[in-house]
Amino acid sequence: MDDVTDLISQCQNGNKEAFGQLMEPFIQKAFRISFSIVCSKESAEDAVQNSLLEAYKNIMSGKSFQTFESWFYSLVASRSIDVVRKSSREKQHVDLHEMFELMDHASQPLDVVLEKEESAGLLENILNLPDKERMIIILYYYQELSIREISNLLKKSEGTVKMRIHRGRKRLKKSVNHFIPIEKAGEC
Repeated sequence: MDDVTDLISQCQNGNKEAFGQLMEPFIQKAFRISFSIVCSKESAEDAVQNSLLEAYKNIMSGKSFQTFESWFYSLVASRSIDVVRKSSREKQHVDLHEMFELMDHASQPLDVVLEKEESAGLLENILNLPDKERMIIILYYYQELSIREISNLLKKSEGTVKMRIHRGRKRLKKSVNHFIPIEKAGEC
């Protein structure tokens, strides 16, 4: 019996600490996935919290899991999508600094500044994509999930994921081509 199965069994037998031990390795990635979808720290926290409650209820009801990790991340994505659907009429503002804090940078300080300036323009264009394309582009490029992982996470076919990546890239290419870098603006 593996650690996850053992911890699930302990939870079902009333060990409340086992649930915390079970979920601890998954929380950070769950938050990043949720944030990528909802683009708001508070909404991502709510979605992850709701996912944890639902996971606990499922465990306590005796649900069996083929792979708990995949099931949980799929649950997080679903709850995050629910949040986006609820607020789809309101355009959410994303604090770009929050997004960059979530991304790991191992470069020199000057390289990081230049990369952030360049990435900020691209990220703004990504955040202006339609929800379905934006979500998949962020999961694919920023969270580095594979097409198969995104497909499982969002319960969409791999073909649909590939199509949305393609469409998102096309839209980004159009918007980036209309963007004139600051250095070149003075050369006109």
